[in-house]
Amino acid sequence: MRTETALTLGAFALTAGLAGCDRGNTEVFEGAASHVPTTIDIGEMQVLTAQEFDELRESGNLYDWCKETDDEGRPRCFFGQVSSTYGEYRGGATFTFKGTGDDVCIMSDPETVFWSSFVGRPEFNEDGEDPDFEKRYRDNLLDDGDIDVYAGLSSYYTGSPGVEIGDFKGFYTDSKGRQVELEYGLCLRGGSGISDSSFNTAQAGRGAPEWCSFSTAEREGVEYTVVLEAFSVPVDDGALSFGAFVLEGDCEQVQDECAVLGEALVAPTEEEVENDSYSESTVSCSTKMELAYCNSRMTTFCCLNPEMCGDEPEDPGICREIVQNRDSYCGEEDFLCCDG
Repeated sequence: MRTETALTLGAFALTAGLAGCDRGNTEVFEGAASHVPTTIDIGEMQVLTAQEFDELRESGNLYDWCKETDDEGRPRCFFGQVSSTYGEYRGGATFTFKGTGDDVCIMSDPETVFWSSFVGRPEFNEDGEDPDFEKRYRDNLLDDGDIDVYAGLSSYYTGSPGVEIGDFKGFYTDSKGRQVELEYGLCLRGGSGISDSSFNTAQAGRGAPEWCSFSTAEREGVEYTVVLEAFSVPVDDGALSFGAFVLEGDCEQVQDECAVLGEALVAPTEEEVENDSYSESTVSCSTKMELAYCNSRMTTFCCLNPEMCGDEPEDPGICREIVQNRDSYCGEEDFLCCDG
């Protein structure tokens, strides 16, 4: 009897599974930026010094600052977009840089920010405060993207820049005729709290910056390739915005969302692409949202700017006091109000 029941349940589960997999979900990308390329090659980039990185963060127009080139025509950094491949092949961006003979840090930050909302009951501390209050508003899951960072010597790269995303894997046949895979990639993918432990292969995840650091000792002037693979593309406009740069030294100073702000770009129109008239501009209020995230003020920010966030909290009273005192909150911090 137990065997029959198991078989019946198994058949039901299989039927349910088949019923749930009869579409590719590409309809959610209706109106996606199909005129934006899925795979791009940025070319060779400079390796920024610590002083230049400070200039980047303080720049009034980081897009123009990044476009400035050196005598060899290499940009300082890059901000751009790729579109969805609909899962048909791997998409994203690549660029190269020359080894410095020392440690280098590679970082990419996809749009915009992502947080997990707290759904439990409030547990007030001795001061009558809810420590999880600023996590109670939901994120808008439609405006975030995810980029995975890989890097290695260009001589080991298997892709075709601007055409096809590859990897840094090789194979050899052992004495018994078996094929053995070799990994030549140099990134341990340290852009995650998980990967700081024994899980060196963890990725940073949705809307989170990802970085890795490695030594180029005895390889000064040798070319390296960086792969920014588009793991997921925002559903709201079908274009994944991101920023990328290479920095001298380790990644200690860039290990958070606040390292670079303003990576969320307005998607170009088809006409702008055809006429080559597109000029980078930041999505309205996205930089303020990043600042709110960096300062752990997401519930306050979302209550004041609900159009920037996801569904409202189940408890409508969470935002009542904040909305009633909007002017006071807007005056407290510039980033808390989009219209401030």
